[in-house]
This record gives sequence, C-alpha cells and structure tokens, in this order.
Amino acid sequence: MAGKDKDFNIPTIIKVNDSLGNEYIIKDGRAGESLTIIDPVTKQKKVFYLGDKFSLNLILDPSFSEDSYELIWRQKEGIEILDNGKRINVTITNQLIGESVIATCKLVTKNEWHRFLGYDQQLFVNFKALPH
Repeated sequence: MAGKDKDFNIPTIIKVNDSLGNEYIIKDGRAGESLTIIDPVTKQKKVFYLGDKFSLNLILDPSFSEDSYELIWRQKEGIEILDNGKRINVTITNQLIGESVIATCKLVTKNEWHRFLGYDQQLFVNFKALPH
C-alpha cells in the first residue's frame, strides 16, 4: 500500500528477499513484524551452522525518499550492514549460535513524531544456528 493511502504517511519495509531465494511480504499495521528464514526445499525453519552465510535485502515503499528515514539494525558480531541498512550479510559466528536467533531492524523516520514509541516500523528476523 502506497504511503499516501495509509493513516500514517511514512515509509515502510514492504518486502524482504533472502539469498536462499525466498521472498517475504511484510504486512503493514503492526508495531513489529516477524519473519523466519525458511529452507526453500523443506519449507521448514532453516538451520544454519557455524560459518554458514546468508543475506537479506529489504525493499521499502518507493514513494518515499531514502533520506526520509533510517534503518537501524541491532548490531551483532557476524552481521554486516550494507546500503544504509537495506542489505545485511550474515556469517554464523559463535555469537549467533542459538535455537532462536533474532536480528532486529528498526525503521525510524526523520519526523518529529513516530508511529510507535521512538520508531515507525520494526522487523524481527528469526533463524536457528547450530555449532556443527
């Protein structure tokens, strides 16, 4: 849905693509949107192992200028942030090993007000990573 058609005329993340070939459509209207990285073959939650790599590309509502917002990823070792936060490369390190690892991105507009407390959209990316 284009920005001008919403109650809050703000940019939003509308889609995420991963390097495994998955596409995730992000539904507007929630304080936090969660997605789980899926194995394209089994259609189950993807299990990564120490040293594995994947990337995510965020697609935002194109009716807004890139200088109207900021994408803020909660930085963790093994997550490389590129293209002003619209792309991340993830390398599974010991710090990213876990049953349910979450990488978090907040979209914050340059407005004096925000849709939610201090931010305008939040994305939680969930994956599983094992040591071997």
